[in-house]
Amino acid sequence: MIAEAQVVATSFPPLASERPLIPEPISLFHRMWPVAGLVAAMMVNLAWVGFLGYGFFKLVEPVFF
Repeated sequence: MIAEAQVVATSFPPLASERPLIPEPISLFHRMWPVAGLVAAMMVNLAWVGFLGYGFFKLVEPVFF
């Protein structure tokens, strides 16, 4: 027995969105926070490396001086 094919038509949303062609301006905060976060991370990293370097120097200082 061969089954009959049924055709079902449904609507799909359009592939392109209905967004405007001109993007909205980005606020100053949203432009600056990634840079400020990277600067803060670099400062924390520099301080951490400084503490490690100081501790290492204090550890090996008696050997050389």
